[in-house]
Amino acid sequence: FFSSRRRHTRYISVTGVQTCALPICCSASTPVKNVYYIKISKNSQGYIFIDIEADAFLRKMIRNIVGLLVEIGTGIRNIEDLEQIIQAKNRQCAGFTAPAMGLMLIKVKIKN
Repeated sequence: FFSSRRRHTRYISVTGVQTCALPICCSASTPVKNVYYIKISKNSQGYIFIDIEADAFLRKMIRNIVGLLVEIGTGIRNIEDLEQIIQAKNRQCAGFTAPAMGLMLIKVKIKN
């Protein structure tokens, strides 16, 4: 899916949550981020779009979410594992970190 050997790139749309353990290098005031929704769709050209809306994001958070979704989508993990992974609040229990290649930020919404 994310192989750099492929000539085509699948872009993933990201509009804006999960609870993560606060990494040492993170400058966020809190590791708790609220994900309001995640929508996965595929267009007629085969591009996969993952829209994620949240109140804020941690460093690599989208890449971590996408990595876990790829593992679920490819059968490495079951959808039933998702709740247990979130409850563990341990990054090591989650999926791989998806590489930045193939991910594209489409829009950022800022509340006034």
